[in-house]
Amino acid sequence: MNIFKEVKERSDILDVARAIGLNLNRYNKCLCPFHNEKTPSFSICSKRQLFKCFACGESGDSIALVSKHKGLNNYESVLYINKLLNLGIEVKEDKSKVTNNKAKDNKISRIENYNNSKVIIEAFEKWEKDTFLLLSDYRRYLSEKDDEETAEMLNIIDYYLDIFTSNDIEEKLEFYKYNKKVVQAINERFIKKDSWGRIFTIRSL
Repeated sequence: MNIFKEVKERSDILDVARAIGLNLNRYNKCLCPFHNEKTPSFSICSKRQLFKCFACGESGDSIALVSKHKGLNNYESVLYINKLLNLGIEVKEDKSKVTNNKAKDNKISRIENYNNSKVIIEAFEKWEKDTFLLLSDYRRYLSEKDDEETAEMLNIIDYYLDIFTSNDIEEKLEFYKYNKKVVQAINERFIKKDSWGRIFTIRSL
């Protein structure tokens, strides 16, 4: 005998209804828990072990009652009734459900990982393009100057640009990981651009 049938045979819908807080009168009627009303239209037929609301149309057995009232699925409702009424029915874990749940979780995990990877790659590619353009603009500006400090900076920028023009993705990712803040500092603290996007001044740190 499966747990659904066993719970229904060993429980009474009236007991279930009272246990979840329905205030039944002597005719097994009460205000419907599924919609607002002033006159009781919710009725339980003890003989048939069914409920029905003659106003909103909700109907079903004790499992459906708990499911609707508590927002649970049918299996969860059966477990809830078993515990609520202390029926003492031993519940064996359904291995097929466990396997299916694990498979579902793995699928969700793979989808999330794929989506996260896609977002990361898109973000990196945008950053790579923007950074290359920024460093190129910065190099053009520095090349107009002639001093020792600028020459040293030009060597650093040339090194950075070499990384971006190479096809070594690992080297680019290393740069992204360790030098991202350096590029951000150049962009936010050094460079000012006019309305045409041209560099017109560089501030010192």
